[in-house]
Amino acid sequence: MATITTYLVAAAVAALVLSLPFGGKSRVGSVLRRFAACCGILALLPAIVVSIVTAPSPAGRPGISDVGCGAESLLALGVLSLVAWAFLVIRKRLAGGSVKQRAPMMRRYRHRADNDLLEFLDRFNRGDRDA
Repeated sequence: MATITTYLVAAAVAALVLSLPFGGKSRVGSVLRRFAACCGILALLPAIVVSIVTAPSPAGRPGISDVGCGAESLLALGVLSLVAWAFLVIRKRLAGGSVKQRAPMMRRYRHRADNDLLEFLDRFNRGDRDA
């Protein structure tokens, strides 16, 4: 298990480092960043699940096994995530067009995303060195 976790962490770091030169708008860069995030989550997931399932039982509750306490914790986490999801859905329906309000703000910063390494190299090779 430790070997798989080591390989997953190494793959996550390698994919993240390889995605950096491609910039924010590149499809290859976004795929590499998603792969890095997936590998990072998969590397940490067994440790988190094992620590929740094998949590020590509370001192004041005799008769509950360690696995039962861990299952209760997982159930509580699932219920909390459903409550948070419902809250976000309700807030989105009440807010209405909050996405449209962000468009003018995002337009101000759009030029920063266009200055990536590949575009610079393309302009440099064309001879447009002052841009």
